[in-house]
Amino acid sequence: MVLAMSLHCYLAYLEWSRNVVRSPILFFFWVLVAVIKLIYFYHSIMLQEYTLSKVNFGLLSVKFFISISVVIIYCFSDYHGEKVKERNPEMLSPLLSWVTLAWFESFVLRGCRTPIKDENVYELNPRDKAEKAFKRLCGVWNQEVQSLHR
Repeated sequence: MVLAMSLHCYLAYLEWSRNVVRSPILFFFWVLVAVIKLIYFYHSIMLQEYTLSKVNFGLLSVKFFISISVVIIYCFSDYHGEKVKERNPEMLSPLLSWVTLAWFESFVLRGCRTPIKDENVYELNPRDKAEKAFKRLCGVWNQEVQSLHR
C-alpha cells in the first residue's frame, strides 16, 4: 500500500509539473487499484473470511469502498484554478467530461441559440496549434535528412 501511495504521489507530481488537469495515467492507476481491491474483496467473501475476523473484513471493506470512491471522484474532478473565459474548456475538463465531449456542450448549445461569432470561438489548445506540430516535424525532418547523408 505504501508503494502504491508513493507511486501515486510521484505520478501526481509529474502531471502537476506538466500543467495537466486530467491524467489518464492516474485514472488508469486508480482503476487498477480498484480492480485489485475488488478481486481481493471478492476472494475474501468467497473464502468466508468475514466469519474469521470481522474487524479485518470490515477494514478490507472500507479500503475497497474508498478505492471505488476515488475512481468515481476522479471521473468528476474539475479544475480549481482561475478559469479564463477565453481559455479552451477542453484543457480544464475532467477526464470523464473530456472522453464524452461534455465540455463541448456549452459551445454547441450557444450555437443552437445564436449564430457563432469569432469572439465565441475558444482559443485553440496549445498542443493542437500548427507551431508545435511544425517544430516536431522540423525535428523529425532534420533527423531523416541527416540519416540520408550518412
